[in-house]
Amino acid sequence: MAWHLRASRAAWLLLTGETIYAGHGGELGAGPRRVPDDEQDARIRQSAARMAALGPETVRRQKRLLNKWIRESALMSVASLPPAGQA
Repeated sequence: MAWHLRASRAAWLLLTGETIYAGHGGELGAGPRRVPDDEQDARIRQSAARMAALGPETVRRQKRLLNKWIRESALMSVASLPPAGQA
């Protein structure tokens, strides 16, 4: 989740253990904005139409790229830690 947020906000959340609630998470850029119940179906249709317009191969490639960034970011973060007992 840290890559969704500004680095300073991510650091604050990691260091303080602050909880992000649904309404606040969208404001922080940690996920989609909250949508009123009566607008959800229309918003879902709009999102689905945008993704469908990209074509399946484009969506597959984007998903692979996002997963690669997440995986590499996590591996780099863990690799940068000192060995256990030396922190």
